[in-house]
Amino acid sequence: MDEQMTDASMISLGVPGLPSLTNSLMVGGLYLLIAETASARFPILSTSLSAGLGRGVQCRVVMPQNPEVFIQRLESFGNVNILQGIENQQLQLFTMQDEFSKKMFRYGAEAFVKELEHYEFPDSSFVLFDQADDLLSLHDVVLALDQVDVLRKWALQHQVTVLLVLTRVTESQTSTINALMDDLTGIARLGASRNGLELSFDYWQSPEGTIAGKSFLLNVV
Repeated sequence: MDEQMTDASMISLGVPGLPSLTNSLMVGGLYLLIAETASARFPILSTSLSAGLGRGVQCRVVMPQNPEVFIQRLESFGNVNILQGIENQQLQLFTMQDEFSKKMFRYGAEAFVKELEHYEFPDSSFVLFDQADDLLSLHDVVLALDQVDVLRKWALQHQVTVLLVLTRVTESQTSTINALMDDLTGIARLGASRNGLELSFDYWQSPEGTIAGKSFLLNVV
């Protein structure tokens, strides 16, 4: 793969001032963003999609909620033209079916990735899964490990970069998330600290290298 292709395919969180060591995502990687402060995730989702669209990357978003509400939240930050991306088909939005978590448990992650292929999620694209709590069975570490393994292999095979955003993680699920670390390309947490909004990286692989146990304060604009 030549340098131009790699550069055009690279995905980033797009957070101003964040070092490239933590800002960049590996092509074909599977990342987890735990939004401990759920509403604070929207600026990061906006900047990451903006960065992908700006580089000409095909972007896909999977969400449980009404797409119109999601679009309005992202466009409110003014740094991503969602409607233009949809119009030129560079960005496509998908909503989860009713009782999605039950269907994941019944049919498994293999059926889910087959459905992604049915809808022609293109190779080398960026897939953002908002509120992915129903995608992973965090109450069962063995099942969650199997789900992540299937998703990781699919992403690597198709060179698709996947960012799973969790918004309802409980303390009882912490041990499961820790167990998933070896099968994920990165885990980051977004939450409030005494000094403001903080983005903490438990573990993160990027084209620049690997980092662990690093936190950054984010500016509210």
